[in-house]
Amino acid sequence: MITTIPPWLAAIFVGVTFIVTVLFKNLRSPNNGRESLKPVEANEKAEAGSLNLKPEPTVATSVVAPPFDFRKEPPRAYRPFKTRTHVAMGIEKVPQSDWIQMDWGYLDRLNERVPVMEENPQWTIGVNEISAPAILELFKEVMIDHVPKHFPSMFRLDGDILTNLITQQTFDVERASKDPHLALRTLCRNVEEDFYLMCPDGQGDWRLQGYISCFPGGFDGPSRVGMSFRDIHLPVPHYEERIANGVDKFVRRMKVDGQLVQRFNWSLQCDGKDLWRLDGNNFYPEKGHTLPDEAKRIDIDQSWLRYERQTLKVLPETGAIVFCVRLYMTSLRDVVREGNGIELADAIDSMPEKLGLYKMRPFWEEDVMAFLRGTV
Repeated sequence: MITTIPPWLAAIFVGVTFIVTVLFKNLRSPNNGRESLKPVEANEKAEAGSLNLKPEPTVATSVVAPPFDFRKEPPRAYRPFKTRTHVAMGIEKVPQSDWIQMDWGYLDRLNERVPVMEENPQWTIGVNEISAPAILELFKEVMIDHVPKHFPSMFRLDGDILTNLITQQTFDVERASKDPHLALRTLCRNVEEDFYLMCPDGQGDWRLQGYISCFPGGFDGPSRVGMSFRDIHLPVPHYEERIANGVDKFVRRMKVDGQLVQRFNWSLQCDGKDLWRLDGNNFYPEKGHTLPDEAKRIDIDQSWLRYERQTLKVLPETGAIVFCVRLYMTSLRDVVREGNGIELADAIDSMPEKLGLYKMRPFWEEDVMAFLRGTV
């Protein structure tokens, strides 16, 4: 016998079944059902045009850069003759991290610097009472703050001991931080930049008072102590009339904010690659230099483009300006091989007469210019 279920009882049965089903699903959800409702809400809003759905962001994979290896780092291929043929400031800002540079010539340069310093301390090391505080501040910035941070694969600082991981030498930085002579010697044994300390004179100018100068290109440190930027550059043709005022204004505006600027200087060295050059590659008639009757015969294999990267920054405690010089040498054969021979020759040709004389053009121009232009 079939019993008919009243409609009201059937409705109650369907309702109870729906409630039990929902409760069962919610109990299985880790967030009591809230997570399962999110896609529904999102889809409803998207259909209404009130939400732009985006794909789930992918998790970025961190890439660890390999340790810096100076042996694989080529020297910077600066070519300042391309843009600065004449006397000019040519100032540009650069990151603080680019202050000290390392490349595959590091050990060779240190092996040349240290003997020069040891054999010529009267020319390479300059310290006096005025410069001593600035030298100690410079030492801390370079050897304690800068190189261990930017070149951890080359330098390790453990308390007061700095280890040069390349030369395996150790240095007591606490001791050097109190002795300006030792500070300069330590700088020389670890980085290949030369440093010149221009200290404020209290009259609105900065004067050379201290230095470590192992690769001077004709810069006689002892005779320049006490000189301002303007005084030091007086022998340079066109400096006084063209850029002296601009340099003075720029120097006075330099701020103690870590700003680093760079410029370049270049010359030709046609009698070997040695970097220790007290006489330099410049012509000074005031020193008794005379012009040759005719250009000398030049050995191209002993001829180099010598250029300096010069950076300036203000030390925050003493207010001294650090004039830092990093030297580069590129053989003229490499200049031609890279396709810049004619451009260098054009830059030499475009020099005003006095500047060309100052850079000793009459001494080497015949053979050098013929080689750069490919006529020999």
